[in-house]
Amino acid sequence: MPEFTLPDLRSFAPSVIRTVVPLVVGYFAATPIVTVFGLSDESVTSLVTVVMTALYYLLVRLAEQYILPPAGWLIGYASAPVYVAPSQAGVTPSPASDVVRVITGGGRE
Repeated sequence: MPEFTLPDLRSFAPSVIRTVVPLVVGYFAATPIVTVFGLSDESVTSLVTVVMTALYYLLVRLAEQYILPPAGWLIGYASAPVYVAPSQAGVTPSPASDVVRVITGGGRE
């Protein structure tokens, strides 16, 4: 049975934060649009929420990349996570990482 190891929190926590914050903002940004236009169909409401979330994330990432790096705080964390190879982090790669390497054409470490 493979050994379970915790993820490197230096990259894991920021990646989770930078995923969840845009989802929450997208929900709250979509709510007034749904209310103002009287949208009641769940699929339309979901679509508006997804569009608002994607738009918010895209605009913040573009601002962070090209205009103002601290704009990353608008998605919950000032900078993008930095990922390290499992061998550099002192973690034994899991069998799943072997599958990814085969699919992507990467070699063994």
